[in-house]
Amino acid sequence: MKITRADVAKLAQVSTATVSYALNHPKKISLKTRERVMKAVKTLDYHPNMVARSMTTGKTMQIGIVLEDLSNPFYGEIVRGFESAANKMKYFVNICTSLHNLDDYFDNFITRNVDGIFVAALPHQFHVEKLYNLV
Repeated sequence: MKITRADVAKLAQVSTATVSYALNHPKKISLKTRERVMKAVKTLDYHPNMVARSMTTGKTMQIGIVLEDLSNPFYGEIVRGFESAANKMKYFVNICTSLHNLDDYFDNFITRNVDGIFVAALPHQFHVEKLYNLV
């Protein structure tokens, strides 16, 4: 059974709005209330539904990186730095290589409404208009 925000609210004896504030805007509620909510979150092992959140915020918290060849050590360093910076900002990184059709990746990024993309692939490997559509 999926644990919901309502389950957390019930355990913490607060409203679902207070659970949202505790998770997203902790300075808007008292420390005591936030601690009670966070204890319930931990007890229930609650994880917010990122799809639902993205519908409300307009952000998917996903970004993509498209590389030519991951076996090149240079690209490995790029990925490490990119992912490290993205994780600090709570973004999920989709790493794609040119082993597959890059145009398909761009179509997928458009469909998923990713928040950003980094491309380290030569333009001859994809249709540039796909990238323009994404932007």
